[in-house]
Amino acid sequence: MNKIFDISWPISQATTGYKDRNIVKFHDLKNFDKDGVRETDIQLSSHTGTHVDAPSHFFRDGKTIDEITLNRLVGNCVVLDLTSALEKITDENLASFDIKEGDIVLLKTMNSSIQPTDKFSSHFVYLHESGAVYLKQKKDKSSGH
Repeated sequence: MNKIFDISWPISQATTGYKDRNIVKFHDLKNFDKDGVRETDIQLSSHTGTHVDAPSHFFRDGKTIDEITLNRLVGNCVVLDLTSALEKITDENLASFDIKEGDIVLLKTMNSSIQPTDKFSSHFVYLHESGAVYLKQKKDKSSGH
């Protein structure tokens, strides 16, 4: 039996933004006392909490987030324990893992211990370009493209 694990952070006005920006705002448009219903306007950055960077974030002609189908983000996954990486995840970090065609790859890093309201730290672990290229090549080799 497959299990579903939601690894996303809850979103609130206290959610830490990139460089501690105040990126989440809630504004009541209607409330029960006055209107008999509740309606809220929510403003947030595309970098709020747990998120997927759209290809358009990095590439001029990349897809925007609404052009990515959800089935690319839901499915069986492999969690790679990279908690020993202190700065970046490179192709060398990834080479020892058995990544198969169709795997959704989740990278468990020191970042996993950060809480949604912790003060922003610029010392987060990131996927280095060589790691991204490695993952892309693994997908291409295993899928025959």
